[in-house]
Amino acid sequence: MTKRILVDASYPNETRVALIDNNCRIAEIEYETASKHLIKGNIYLATITKIEPSLQAAFIDYSNGKSGFLPFSEIHPDYYNNVTNSLPFDTIPLVEITSEEIKEQESCKNIQNEEDIDTEESDTDDSKIITAFKNTTNIQNDEIEPVSKQNSQEITEFLPPHKQQEIQDVISSGQIVLVQATKESRGNKNASFTTYISLSGKYCILTPNLSNHSGISRRITNSEDRKQLKTIVGNLISKITKTSSVIIRTAGSRRTAYEIKKDFNYLLKLWNEIINTAKQAKPPAFIYVENDIIRKTILDIYNISVQEMIIQGKAAYDYAVKFMNAILPSEVHKIKEHKSPIQSLLNII
Repeated sequence: MTKRILVDASYPNETRVALIDNNCRIAEIEYETASKHLIKGNIYLATITKIEPSLQAAFIDYSNGKSGFLPFSEIHPDYYNNVTNSLPFDTIPLVEITSEEIKEQESCKNIQNEEDIDTEESDTDDSKIITAFKNTTNIQNDEIEPVSKQNSQEITEFLPPHKQQEIQDVISSGQIVLVQATKESRGNKNASFTTYISLSGKYCILTPNLSNHSGISRRITNSEDRKQLKTIVGNLISKITKTSSVIIRTAGSRRTAYEIKKDFNYLLKLWNEIINTAKQAKPPAFIYVENDIIRKTILDIYNISVQEMIIQGKAAYDYAVKFMNAILPSEVHKIKEHKSPIQSLLNII
């Protein structure tokens, strides 16, 4: 069980994270360096520079001459024949948290600790979930269960738009697109992108421009828990735009409606910030970073069994407090700034 998380962000070019167990031993170390710059998950406002009919794909300029690969299957149909050349998506209103849900949350004082639940997830887990949901021919998969049979039938019986047309007939060079990186560049291969955006929270994944794809991770095996989560998801999707979907991550197991909605509203706010920023930007433009190490630590590693998260580095500390306050405000008090060298704190690094 992780008792402490130590973050050394005192150097501008490197951030290190150490997970400390009950015996004050290092259980795991993660690090992020400026030279190891990964873009997977990042969101950009890009311009289509070339259409390749033979590949049924487009090339984009996403960052000062950097070229990316955008398959036709990853272009949202709202971009087809977009003569206004403006982003076809808009903000999404937040969902209401009821007084009953707040009371339920306040009364839940004996909820089982997250450490007793297998909620460890990785980028790979999320990638599998998103890939499975985007693949309309593979909705009945081992990763996700749709919220209803009707939802599944709507997807499997629907012929994807890119199968009905060809890219050169509906997409043009010079078009502006909002894209998210799905694969890093490797050798002579460009980084790959999609226009289907996905945003991961602590308990949810929001796909703001992918409809009829709401579901629950199959790694949540408790039948009562699944039943409750299906009710929560059904309530969420009934209140938001029909162009969006929500997926419950494994970490959403045994969470209350209040906790799920709080996390979901954080993702809606994030999407609204992204779309507003993108509409004011001039391409190519960097819009949002997905995988910074502090955000990843809080989302994928931190749980309520952690006693404290100690951070050296003012900017990193402020960012962690702001992010934690957005998704788990009750845990903000566990984040502490350490102004002297963190290596000497427990004499273990």
